[in-house]
Amino acid sequence: MAPHPRPPQARDADDRLYPMLGPNPMALLNVLFVVLLVGQALLTALFGLLQLSKHIRKRNAAMLNLLLVSILSVLPQPLLFYGQDILNPHPPFALCLVQAILKNGVDPMYSAASLALVLEVLYEGEFIPCYFTRKVRVYLLIAFPYAVFAVFAVITASLAAAAPKAVRHATDDYYCTVGVMLDHVFHILSSSVVVLTLALQAYTIVQYRRLWRNMPSVRPHRCFGRGLYLRVLAFNVCQLFLVALTTLNWYFKNPVTHIVPIAFQAAMPLVTFLIFASSPDVLAACMWWARGNEPLLQPSVMDAPVSGVEPEDPLPHADRLGTEDASAEV
Repeated sequence: MAPHPRPPQARDADDRLYPMLGPNPMALLNVLFVVLLVGQALLTALFGLLQLSKHIRKRNAAMLNLLLVSILSVLPQPLLFYGQDILNPHPPFALCLVQAILKNGVDPMYSAASLALVLEVLYEGEFIPCYFTRKVRVYLLIAFPYAVFAVFAVITASLAAAAPKAVRHATDDYYCTVGVMLDHVFHILSSSVVVLTLALQAYTIVQYRRLWRNMPSVRPHRCFGRGLYLRVLAFNVCQLFLVALTTLNWYFKNPVTHIVPIAFQAAMPLVTFLIFASSPDVLAACMWWARGNEPLLQPSVMDAPVSGVEPEDPLPHADRLGTEDASAEV
């Protein structure tokens, strides 16, 4: 995985390209990329388990899309590493441009996928109006992050075409950029989406608690119950923490404020896996030696359609509360 052996003068090149990553920047980068790829592999395994296992409740479509986006968001980061240009201050233009386009696209896509999941919860609870059928709405929410990716990728490609010299491997960054100012603008937009997502989630929790408090006989539906709120809340808090760390690095240029956000960003796939793999049915399904041959769920539950695919309401309302079975769980 590491680049080929380098001549002795390469250490001086490391110091010039990564002066804020400590005395041995390549060792740190190796560790970060291992953590990054382990997290991606675990997320891929979790996504496959949620899709294929008969012992796990079916997940909400927006939830699965968030996991898929988390997997895809890892792809641009190690491109220079794979191309053995991680220590090259002037990597090939095509490789550098592709990485800059992909990274500027996946960062806001990552935030948009989380926002789409929170909007889905609000729509299902009928706390905000929706003028589409359920199937159309779910398709739109699933497509929303990829549309955001396309917009930001096209903007980046257009600016790179107008100013090719702006495409470069920036100092102390393991990826290519199309200008620091553009990176800051995209970061501010992504940060705004993260803050909006947390605000909407807080509003969702308040509305659901009010519903359950006014009608004590109501029990939260498993599809949008406590597990969903806690896991998505933890995920969004981690996103906000990463945004705060990156912003601090703008104002305090020192090795600590630079290394910590890079390390946390590399660990985000692993953190995401730990958050969403901690649900009881996933843990029980992984304990195959204790499960035996009996399924964890009744066939009637497993055969229930996924939220957003079939026309049943995953959130029971007052006239049918407590009469429906759980069809999905996060």
